[in-house]
Amino acid sequence: MHKDLTNPSWLTEHYQTCSLQEIANQLGVCRNTVRNQMLKFGIERKPRGTHLAGKPKPPEQRAKMAEARRAFWQAHPDRDAFKLKISTSKARTRLRAGYRRIYIIGRGRIMEHRYVAEQILGRPLRPDEHVHHIDGDRLNNAPENLRIVDNLKHQTFHAQKLTEDNVKAIRYAWEHGDATQAALAQQYGVCHASIQRIVHYKRWKR
Repeated sequence: MHKDLTNPSWLTEHYQTCSLQEIANQLGVCRNTVRNQMLKFGIERKPRGTHLAGKPKPPEQRAKMAEARRAFWQAHPDRDAFKLKISTSKARTRLRAGYRRIYIIGRGRIMEHRYVAEQILGRPLRPDEHVHHIDGDRLNNAPENLRIVDNLKHQTFHAQKLTEDNVKAIRYAWEHGDATQAALAQQYGVCHASIQRIVHYKRWKR
């Protein structure tokens, strides 16, 4: 470990004018190493961006930003119409863990199946509510293919897909470092929580 990382006075002094990442780059270590040493010495974190406060942007950068703003609003004088255009262009363009995400104004990108379920219920989903795809197709978000269940019931649905041989293969791959839990979940078409419970023997016990 770099000697300056063991010096709380040095860390405190440099943290006044530098960010964690800048200190890490200077010492040739990762950001988390610096953060952990600061926690160890009880050095209080400052709000993000504090090290930039009072530092004016160069004139060329300010001029470039001003020109970009003028060009932006000249091209999109109607702000509401522009928001609608953005929401339409971003919709149905990204997947995450095999699920389709859509863009909703005021909420950003969210999982489409959860949004459809909320429209069915007429209210936001609670944290303990999950949306199960009856046919197993994560892209089939038709209302008749969605079922709202609690966490335990959801895991039970997915665990029913697995055979004893599947479980043995999952545990073997995990214990020998051949695959991550996320990769195994995608391979066998189950949720991450189901894989986690299997490899830790909380389900399909010995």
